[in-house]
Amino acid sequence: MNGKGSKPRPLSVSKDDFQDNWNRIFGMKEHKTTVNINEKISTHWSENGRKEAIVMKSESGYSIELYEQSRYIRTVECFDKSLSYAEDVAENFCLGMLS
Repeated sequence: MNGKGSKPRPLSVSKDDFQDNWNRIFGMKEHKTTVNINEKISTHWSENGRKEAIVMKSESGYSIELYEQSRYIRTVECFDKSLSYAEDVAENFCLGMLS
């Protein structure tokens, strides 16, 4: 007796028809083949320790991950900005100037 998933279900259409239908539905989209690796540059905390901002660097540029009470809030992308700008964004979040 075979278990679940022991062999693929038969296709009711040919593989070429299946691929054509797939492309018609989803389009011929290019898939990313590169992985965007982030490097942690610095971490900022608020005085009470409730807010945290992590400055990250990737091939695209700088971004800041914002957390409040250890919960992820959002990521601010500063791809076309300098490291100083990204550090200022992180500091402003921790000081309560940015929500």
